[in-house]
Formats: sequence, structure tokens, C-alpha cells
Amino acid sequence: MEWEFRSAFNAFANEFRGWRKFRKASGVWPVYSMIYGVISLPVFFISVTFGLLRAFETHRLAVIYSVLFFVVICGAAAWYGLRRLARKLDLVRAKSAHSNFPTATLEEFIR
Repeated sequence: MEWEFRSAFNAFANEFRGWRKFRKASGVWPVYSMIYGVISLPVFFISVTFGLLRAFETHRLAVIYSVLFFVVICGAAAWYGLRRLARKLDLVRAKSAHSNFPTATLEEFIR
């Protein structure tokens, strides 16, 4: 239990360090990535769980297995796509703030 807590804490700390590096380099906080990072996992967890529970209520194996497959695949694709969109929006904001760093360097900070 302690290992998992430490691992989750380190993941959040590394994410925050990247946001801080991005702010130091560009002069603006990566607001879209921060909002997405805080809100996305609970929202996707709740929506995937809701979809799976609704499928389990049908008591049909074909429906359960297909929903399990599609909900997980579509949820992962949506999570990844929205994360990329948040990064791109933050990069546009940073470029409008006249950052001296190249776009590739700024994007590395919020990965």
C-alpha cells in the first residue's frame, strides 16, 4: 500500500514539476493541461464504470464483452486525444505570450 501511494505521489509531483518548468520557460501556466490533468481521470473512470455497469445489467455475455472492449478502447482514445488537444492549446497560449523557447522544448515540459 505504501509503495502505491508513493508511486502516485511521485507521478503527481513530476506532473507539477513539468507544469512549473513550462511556466518558467514560457511565462504562462499550462492552464488547459492542469485542468485536464485534474478532471480527466475521475470523469473517465466514472463514465467507463457507468457504461460497464449498464452492460452488466443486461446479463448477456455478448453485450458485456463488446461493451467492455469498446468502452475501454474508446475511453483510452478519447483520453489521449483530449490530452493532446490540451497540450496544443497550451502551446498556442505560450507562443502568444512571446516565449523564446521552441515549441518542441515547451511541449517536452508538459508531457
